[in-house]
Amino acid sequence: GFTLKVFEEQQRLKVQGTGQPALEVQIAGPDRVTASAVDAVFEFKRNAQGQVVGLTLRQRGQVIEGKKLL
Repeated sequence: GFTLKVFEEQQRLKVQGTGQPALEVQIAGPDRVTASAVDAVFEFKRNAQGQVVGLTLRQRGQVIEGKKLL
């Protein structure tokens, strides 16, 4: 399946999909980052305790929902 890794590298926030190179993302608001290089928006979902539990990827008309694995 497809997984998406969100991480910091050399003081830059990045995302990396399965089999893809890591991309730098820009903070676009609370719980929202964008990757202009691939026209994508990532929106983090939180539970009632404020913990990140999932993510929505919006890219070129597609919407992909995912849950946090770690």
